[in-house]
Amino acid sequence: AAENTCYVASVNVASAGSPTTSAIARPDGTLLCYQPYGESGLLIADLDLASATGLLASRCRMA
Repeated sequence: AAENTCYVASVNVASAGSPTTSAIARPDGTLLCYQPYGESGLLIADLDLASATGLLASRCRMA
């Protein structure tokens, strides 16, 4: 997220004994929200698209 200045969603399967959870990271790399371990549910977040500039990601675009 921070390297490319964009939102990143990590989506994982909800299964018994799963060692991971779903989460959304902000463009600055901080955690916006996550689905608590062991709880079923739907992860929803409001995104501030203006903060996702993609500034660093644009350095790789071909002309």
